[in-house]
Amino acid sequence: MIRHVTLLIGIAVSITITPENSAILADQFSPVKIDSKSLANVVQVTPNIISGGEPSSEAAFAELKSLGVKTIISVDGAQPLANLARKQHLRYVHLPHAYSGIPRETAIQLTKAIKELPGPIYVHCHHGIHRSPAATAVACVGAGIINRKQGLALLEIAGTSPKYQGLFKAVRSAKKFDVTLLNSTKSNFPEIANVPPLVKAMAEIGKNTELLRETLKENGALPDSHPAFKPAHEALILHEHFTELLRTPEVLKQDKDYLKLMRDAEKYSRDLEIHLSLKNLDDALLERASNTMKNLMQTCTSCHESYR
Repeated sequence: MIRHVTLLIGIAVSITITPENSAILADQFSPVKIDSKSLANVVQVTPNIISGGEPSSEAAFAELKSLGVKTIISVDGAQPLANLARKQHLRYVHLPHAYSGIPRETAIQLTKAIKELPGPIYVHCHHGIHRSPAATAVACVGAGIINRKQGLALLEIAGTSPKYQGLFKAVRSAKKFDVTLLNSTKSNFPEIANVPPLVKAMAEIGKNTELLRETLKENGALPDSHPAFKPAHEALILHEHFTELLRTPEVLKQDKDYLKLMRDAEKYSRDLEIHLSLKNLDDALLERASNTMKNLMQTCTSCHESYR
């Protein structure tokens, strides 16, 4: 495959990318941001791999086509606009993961995807700031294209927030996968993942809220059973779950009362994160956080009573 990177370095350079030289090329190619008219936070990671925000218009998909992209990988929870990709003869693969980290099974599939599918490959989440850089880094390390240090540098260039501890942990602990393991693992590259976002998110929300309730019940102390638990981070992840759900077709098609409950839950989770992020978490702030948590739980209870 011949890849022209004119817009990156100002001159046309033809790069022939093969499995044998991809790691060498990546080692010689520092990630660089690309100016884009239709896509957010675009970073060329290697000559064959780009990370960025969601393509949400025909112009965005046409721009990806003009960049030579052949495959798009979404790690976002929202359903991909696969119909628009098809118009540009682009393949879509949906391998979503949460803000809390990247499961090993997903990391393996991401690695197989960037090794096996036609490139250049564009990996995206919603804004291209947090999940897609992390997924790209983990997959590239898994494929032996970059090392962990380069992966962490990608997070810095993309502006990934250190608040998302699970994403940073995924990159710091990423390892090159054994070729035998990759070859023996069945490829699972769905155009649209069949796991309902609502079901998956609600399971995660249940875990988040249980830990947060336990923390606030103990006046802000960390639960002994979860020594690595950080309340502010858990509240951040909880907030992201509700924000993500409010972008899914499954939720958006619900009636106005359901949507109001979801938006109220998003607001309370955001307020909870703000309260728990403050350095001086005194009794007054803890009480405020506890009241916010009660409001959030009451909203969840009302929703369950009416819609579960």
